[in-house]
Amino acid sequence: MESPYLTNASDFWGEIEKNTVLLNPRLPDAVELSVSLEAAANNAADIRGHVVFATSGTTGSPKFACLSHAALLASAKAVNDHLRVSDSDHWFCPLPTYHVGGIGIWARAHVSSVPVAMLRGKWNPLALVDQVTAVGATLTSMVPTQIHDLVLGWHRCPDSLRAVLVGGGALLPDLRRRAEDLGWPILETFGMTEAASQIATEQLRPYSTKGCGAMVVLPIWKVRLSPLGILEISGTALFSGYLEGCHDNGGLTYRSALSPDGWFTTSDRVELAEGGTRLIPKSRVDSMVKILGENVDTKAVERALRTFDIETVIVALPDRRTGNRLVAVIDADAATTIKNFEEGVAAYNRAAAPSERVNWLAIVPIIPITELGKVADHQVISALLYADNFRILK
Repeated sequence: MESPYLTNASDFWGEIEKNTVLLNPRLPDAVELSVSLEAAANNAADIRGHVVFATSGTTGSPKFACLSHAALLASAKAVNDHLRVSDSDHWFCPLPTYHVGGIGIWARAHVSSVPVAMLRGKWNPLALVDQVTAVGATLTSMVPTQIHDLVLGWHRCPDSLRAVLVGGGALLPDLRRRAEDLGWPILETFGMTEAASQIATEQLRPYSTKGCGAMVVLPIWKVRLSPLGILEISGTALFSGYLEGCHDNGGLTYRSALSPDGWFTTSDRVELAEGGTRLIPKSRVDSMVKILGENVDTKAVERALRTFDIETVIVALPDRRTGNRLVAVIDADAATTIKNFEEGVAAYNRAAAPSERVNWLAIVPIIPITELGKVADHQVISALLYADNFRILK
């Protein structure tokens, strides 16, 4: 992981005119896309002093969230207040800064004027423990995959750490228990790119809500439920809008996703308790899943596979390490051309980001269809219990 020098400079956080694009440098055409996004942001009305992040993978129509520096810093202050950060604290960043989870750590260190260190080299659980110990870090953020790797290696928590924020996907209860048995002080969080990081976070020890899955809604947020039970949010850390791919000319266009009175409708069903001060995550209402901490649209993967002459249903099955794994499902008739199918998926996987690769193939007797002629995704998952063939794809 390269050092995000710009995020540690006061002139970066005070910038009110220039826009910055932060993308995964390993993505194909990342440099060219960054130039296009910066130009689109500069030409969009009232978009200055913003940071642009990808909200999902590279498959399908791209969508990028524009967050002002003020929004990122508002989120940082709220998280610091929640964690009672003082001048004796030291942040440690094991997350890439092209996600709000990573840059949020640097923002929190900036607003509290405390040190921050970044994981040197590629992700490695032993390296994290050694480096946290070396600098005496007290606070950090991770995704469930990293917690999984720490537990798998039986790595005990360094004595200096007093809180580990975990986001980017659901943390399995058993995994959490095992991590806490090793001393890791877990605080689960609920958030999204559009919210500049966290909307709700568990309390510091002792937990008054431990075991019930409820998190404290940070004071900067107003929350409510739509008639369908979907979370809506409003607050100072909310993003400004999206830069999206335009099908007409292949360019990028800007749009605000906020209501006239400043509310944003998420894609999450949650339960709000205690007068809206507590939040319990429930489920998504779209086809997005979390894989390795990344948002992946299963329907977009299906569409991308069609460009390789592959017709399949993509479902996500839970995985202890990655959060989910993508499974390509076909029926018995399609299995007669299995070699061509596997070759097409292999070609797609070579071009796809790691989180968007299809890991497994399953053959079922028939693909369930609704009365309206649509694939019944939940029934497809049930049909996997009767799959004739389950194989790993490369």
